[in-house]
Amino acid sequence: MNYLKKVLSVLLAVAMCITLASTSYAANTVGVTFSASLDKTTIETSASAQQVVMTVKANKDILADGMGMTVLIPEGWSLAAIENEVLQFASSNVNLANGRVNYATADGENWTTNLIVKVTYNVPANVAVGTYTLGIQELTISKDYGEEWEDAGSASTTLEVKATSDSEAAVSYDAVLDKTTIETSASAQ
Repeated sequence: MNYLKKVLSVLLAVAMCITLASTSYAANTVGVTFSASLDKTTIETSASAQQVVMTVKANKDILADGMGMTVLIPEGWSLAAIENEVLQFASSNVNLANGRVNYATADGENWTTNLIVKVTYNVPANVAVGTYTLGIQELTISKDYGEEWEDAGSASTTLEVKATSDSEAAVSYDAVLDKTTIETSASAQ
């Protein structure tokens, strides 16, 4: 009987651990995918700083009462803004220095949106030619007073920086030698 109690308690402990693990993992079971797009997919190097806007959306409307994420920032770049017009991120919800977002509705109620985030990147002057990955990672979304249904979302896109093209037409100059007249005197005959 004592052996049976030990076996039952071990089985119960295992069952509790499995239940706990399955409830703490917030798998996206609602078929939502995320995609990132840019207002410009290609820019040219410039002596001046430039801005590029990335928008991340869900493939369909979602319910959200909370959201968190980390924005990918290329080395040497900075962020001008992290926004969501629907959820109305406050300045206290975003950290422009490290790209971190932590947001929750004030009343815990759900909002319906397909917009995840809009990020304005500051591309530094004289940025190196190349391809840069912009996006988000570690996306978490909750609904219904904090029930997390997404805990590992991500989306990314690439920005290509090209060398500046010479948009002015080439100007050609012809060197012309003006004829210099040398007069000889008539007395030198």
